[in-house]
Amino acid sequence: MIPRSSRTCFAAGLLVSILAGCSDPIRPRPTAFEITVDGRLERGLSVRLGAVTAAGDSIAPADLSWSIDPSDAGTFSGDTLRLLREGRVEITAALPDGGRSTRLIDVAVPPFIVFDMIIAGNRDIWRAALDGGDLLRLTTVTAADYDPTVGGGRVVFVSTRDGNPELYSVALSGQSEQRLTTTAASEAYPALSPNGQRLAFVRGSGLTRLYVAAGDATGAVRPDPTHGHDGTLENAPAWHPDNERLAFMSTAGGNPDLYLWGGTTATWLAGGSEGEFEPAWSPDGRRIAFASTRDGEPEIYVQDVESGAVTRLTDRPESDGYPAWLPDGRIVYVAYVDGRRTLRWLDPSEPSVTYPIPLPGEPGNPASLPF
Repeated sequence: MIPRSSRTCFAAGLLVSILAGCSDPIRPRPTAFEITVDGRLERGLSVRLGAVTAAGDSIAPADLSWSIDPSDAGTFSGDTLRLLREGRVEITAALPDGGRSTRLIDVAVPPFIVFDMIIAGNRDIWRAALDGGDLLRLTTVTAADYDPTVGGGRVVFVSTRDGNPELYSVALSGQSEQRLTTTAASEAYPALSPNGQRLAFVRGSGLTRLYVAAGDATGAVRPDPTHGHDGTLENAPAWHPDNERLAFMSTAGGNPDLYLWGGTTATWLAGGSEGEFEPAWSPDGRRIAFASTRDGEPEIYVQDVESGAVTRLTDRPESDGYPAWLPDGRIVYVAYVDGRRTLRWLDPSEPSVTYPIPLPGEPGNPASLPF
């Protein structure tokens, strides 16, 4: 038996040893926390995940493991989640000691766009979501169909199926194709007003001129017969969201500039010593996006219509053009990569971040569904 005095000294020594070994005590991990999600909840995009305690402290990403239900709704790369399907999904974060938290999120279907695309040498009109999903071919003839515009639930486009370029229409479902123009001249650059009740386009070969008609292309007239001169080129009309005003490109002043027609005389809208092309109105009608060569290669710019302030959005060695606004304020455009057409989108509030739209062919001329 160990004497009492020895037992007391042994216990005291053991306590000192334990305290010396625990000079840096382990702090317990929190068992109650909330999941944070940073990013746009939309199919095809990625969001950043995190977790915070009730006290507002962030939990280290290395301490968390993630899962999702349904299991095919997304894939994880560290604390980044790529969203693969729309609808309601449940995210779970777990700590090694058993602490768990869940969060329900609603993942949206991306906006839809219409565009022309070349596959196996044939150019047709297609519809797809912004992530390249839900792809639908709208025209199927063995001729060139291109330059779509959308309004009033239908698509108007150019086709060479009956000889010279003429205007045709098709439902957004890809049914009921109809020929709209039957002239000996060529028609191109169609632009439906958002409500589908008015149609602008250009007519002619070489020096094309602007026309405005009813939504079915009947009653076509020059909107401002006094605009320009015999050598003026007009193209690329774009309707304002009010269905009344029309922006277009014209060389009436010498250079390719943007002009505005509001029911009477066309007036200068934007331009300079270089060329401005392919205007597109923002959903609120306060800004206009366009392509310009003012800094060299064609790039995308946005101008505030009231102040005239111009912001450059793209900056690459190759060309960018044909902008189209989405209802939520994003812009889809054509980006040439190694000389081939691709589609991308960006948010004007963060233009340095661009998103390619994965498609199986060579797409171009994007058009968004009306605001």
